[in-house]
Amino acid sequence: MKRLSFLLALVVLSPAMGSGIEDLPRLGKPTLKRASTFDRTGQNRDKFELAPGVTGRLEIRGAGCIKHIWFTMRSDDKDYLRKVRLRMYWDGRKEAAVDCPFGDFFCLGHGEVNDIVSAAMCVSRAPHVESPPGQAAFNCYFPMPFTKGARIEVENRCTAPLILYVQIDYQVYDSPKALAGMGRFYTQYRSEKTVPPKSPGPNVTGEENYIILDFKGEGHYVGCNLSVDSKSADPGKWWEGDDMIFVDGEAWPPAIHGTGTEDYFNGAFGFRRAFNTPYYGCSYLRKRDGDGYFNGLFTAYRFHILDPIPFKRAIKVTVEHGAMNDAGNAFSSVAYYYAR
Repeated sequence: MKRLSFLLALVVLSPAMGSGIEDLPRLGKPTLKRASTFDRTGQNRDKFELAPGVTGRLEIRGAGCIKHIWFTMRSDDKDYLRKVRLRMYWDGRKEAAVDCPFGDFFCLGHGEVNDIVSAAMCVSRAPHVESPPGQAAFNCYFPMPFTKGARIEVENRCTAPLILYVQIDYQVYDSPKALAGMGRFYTQYRSEKTVPPKSPGPNVTGEENYIILDFKGEGHYVGCNLSVDSKSADPGKWWEGDDMIFVDGEAWPPAIHGTGTEDYFNGAFGFRRAFNTPYYGCSYLRKRDGDGYFNGLFTAYRFHILDPIPFKRAIKVTVEHGAMNDAGNAFSSVAYYYAR
């Protein structure tokens, strides 16, 4: 595979990480740097131009923590948000910690651009471009620590060229010890056409649930986005079901057992409209004409920024697909978590 890359050295200086708005008056913060696709000739071609099959890469050396990532891109392939692949690697590892469709990472699970305003992900649709697919600014604010370096890759799997602009803001550290005890940022992307169980009945195991995250190790879960394409033959059938989060191998019922999918995403009695808040929202909702309220396209997000869910050995985050898993629809999701 062809590769287009810039290598950016990491310069060092500082000590501890800030913790939020209450920490802003504290001086002596780590030095902030930016890795970007700016034009090294001093002109205005501040971009990667990626032919189909080509991967653009930005690389950072040393110890640090990414604080903010910004992308924008342009493609004549209307499905570019599902076809472009985003990958992130920490500390020289060969396995990607983040590996998912670009749009799904940014809570755009149906491949259409829409505005999202949250604490972790923000998407601002370009006002002069129609959607779908449209163009937008894509922002991520999840902190991403690393001790030996970081690599961000965007692979163009489209049938057309991809124009890509990138800015990565990161803090730098003079010693990996400043990052002691910090996990690495990971995602888990899943997509499935759910099927009702052969013998429907009370769900007292969670075994047939849609799985958002299944991971073995130590860390904490910090949220997800879930997209559903609901095409129920019964226009009155709602695709929601209980959320069940199994921590460290616990049996049913798990300690974290909710009352419904929209309840987990902090809605109630379904989603009547799209909305955004810092920590939860239904960022996309498009009903199908004549199919009743419950059929259509939905994307919801929930960020456990104030209430991360820790696990020592394993975690499995699941939701029913319909009451007692009685509905079959197209589900896709991205889970966000930190782990050793």
